[in-house]
Amino acid sequence: MTYDTFKQEVLAELQDLMGSEFDISTKEILKNNNLRLDGLIMSQSGLNISPTIYLNYYYDMYQQNTYDFHEIVQQIVNCYEQNKMDENFDIESFTDYNQVKDHIVYRLINLNQNQELLEGIPFVPYLDLAIIFYYSIPENNLTNDYFQGATASIQINNEHLEMWNVTVKDIYAQAKRNTHKMFPAVIKPIAEVLKNFLSNGDWDLDYDSLLPLKLYVLSNSIKCHGATALLYQNQLQKCADELDQDLIIIPSSIHEIIYLPASAVDDMEYVTQMIQNVNETEVSVDEILSDHPYFYSRETRKLSCA
Repeated sequence: MTYDTFKQEVLAELQDLMGSEFDISTKEILKNNNLRLDGLIMSQSGLNISPTIYLNYYYDMYQQNTYDFHEIVQQIVNCYEQNKMDENFDIESFTDYNQVKDHIVYRLINLNQNQELLEGIPFVPYLDLAIIFYYSIPENNLTNDYFQGATASIQINNEHLEMWNVTVKDIYAQAKRNTHKMFPAVIKPIAEVLKNFLSNGDWDLDYDSLLPLKLYVLSNSIKCHGATALLYQNQLQKCADELDQDLIIIPSSIHEIIYLPASAVDDMEYVTQMIQNVNETEVSVDEILSDHPYFYSRETRKLSCA
């Protein structure tokens, strides 16, 4: 079954399942790193906001025979039920900056790979990255505990700034205050991360053998867009002080970074090649942050491209 046929049949079956109370359609959505996906919109009568479900991923599941067609449709229904809001979004309050500002947060993406996306949204350049902004939907609007306080959000665009009569500088300052409070930084030794990962599979590895690894994972409390934690005030300085060294930063994805003592790296070109290989083979296109390492100077307290 071709993708276009799959899309049309999914829409038809969902419409039959959900009934006339729902208006079901798709919309092409520009995602991170210029990835374009079909967003499935299931608009329910009486609700003015609906989660976006990306149909492309379900087609991949269909092609891989993970589920049959009817099971995939049911997976989509389940996803909608888990992510839907339990009440209307208060559009009137969203037009009032004073009611919005405490929920504005920022995220990090690649600057060069998102030129088209950045044309329509406010951003702040940061090295070869871009800081972009979202309105984090308050957790009492979410129906499922798994998503509470997590990822339900609305991307802030240029029209929002005009509506609120604020500047990029204004929302940047607000996001700096909000993000680290809403999604505090979490640091774990990579040995602990690997231990948890390997314990879920058939691996025979001595945990103690991992302890000498001087690598650490920096993310946030929800492990989503956690690379942003490197922007938190004094965060990298604390990491450097703890190790009593400068740092090499490996941008493993938009969700986390890995850091290690600079003295542990002899060949920066090798590290760069490793990052590029992992990005090509292991990281989803829309989750890639950068293809090279960064250097944090403990003395100057500044991050730079390595």
